Amino acid sequence: MARRHLSLETLRVYNIDYVLDQDPEYVLIKRWVPEPEQDILWRHTRVVREQRTNSRLVLAIEDGKKKHHHHHLEPEFEWVRKKERRKSRSRSPAPAILTYLAGGRPA
Repeated sequence: MARRHLSLETLRVYNIDYVLDQDPEYVLIKRWVPEPEQDILWRHTRVVREQRTNSRLVLAIEDGKKKHHHHHLEPEFEWVRKKERRKSRSRSPAPAILTYLAGGRPA
């Protein structure tokens, strides 16, 4: 059976006899394994591997918190906020032009 689908830890948990194949990608199980049992073994392998990745993620986060003793080796960054340029204010057109454009008569 392919090791990408089945963990050796799963085989140990379920007390299944196995031998490692010459090809390191495969493991030889010493008995017939029916399909329902294969599904159970694959599901257990998936759970074990998910727990491993989750625990590694937690360890990586915790390790990141402890590495603050060499500040002189780390680059220092600051967030800089640039001021937005204001659009120059333009004068409004004369009231007579607005009246003309609105369709009224100038006074």
